[in-house]
Amino acid sequence: QSRTTVDTEYVLEFEVRNPVAAQNSPAIVVSASGIPFGATLVNKDLTTVLTNPCTDSPLVCEFDEGDAAPLLVYGPTFLQKDVSQSMPYPLKQNTITVTLLSNIPLSEGSLVTISNLKGGQTPTDAITITPENNENFQSGVGAATNTGSWDYDAKKLTVRVGTEISAGTKFAFSFVLENPAQNDETETCGYEYPNVCVRASRISTPCLDCTQGQCVTLARQAMDPDFAQIFVYGSLGTWLYGQDAHYDPSALVTYGVPEQGDAYPFN
Repeated sequence: QSRTTVDTEYVLEFEVRNPVAAQNSPAIVVSASGIPFGATLVNKDLTTVLTNPCTDSPLVCEFDEGDAAPLLVYGPTFLQKDVSQSMPYPLKQNTITVTLLSNIPLSEGSLVTISNLKGGQTPTDAITITPENNENFQSGVGAATNTGSWDYDAKKLTVRVGTEISAGTKFAFSFVLENPAQNDETETCGYEYPNVCVRASRISTPCLDCTQGQCVTLARQAMDPDFAQIFVYGSLGTWLYGQDAHYDPSALVTYGVPEQGDAYPFN
């Protein structure tokens, strides 16, 4: 309650919780009562680059100049959304791997849906989910740990988050689907890579309780396919294509030259 001193800088610091929805930095004013200071627009910090808040500090979490402007808020989204496959040959078991990182926590009970897995031939069922670390996923409430709900007709996989995943923490899981024999639409061998998408729903926050109908959703986004991995093709001992084989050496196939893009899911 002491008096302030002329020509002295005072710093006031306080904490607020950001809203879930995206917004630009609003016009912020300062005023005083008891002394004749009218409302005045504050000068915003447009130069400081904030510290990367994510675990392991991946580049997708880097901030830019202007992000320190007060109450500038980005909408909830996946900052990282990678997807790849292990096997491009028809009728083979294919391990699909997804790697995700969101800018809000994925609360216990929230749902992550991987959709447009066009070509997956595995019948509708609960399938095994293999997490990269210690995440816990379920195909539904009360279901076995590390299972997901695969829908053959909708060509999508849905997993329920069993333990909250913190914002800015990368997590990955894989699952196995059977590749098609041919493209059912064109009756030709093979598919071009479908645009696999990811969405998260039924997310609760400290201010919004999904059990009360107040759910947060991360809008459907196209995933980023693996364009870097190049598979090793050919039969065992074939010097041109390496010492490892995805097919049994007796398989009647024509081995192709490995190419970038073969790791695209269902390509």
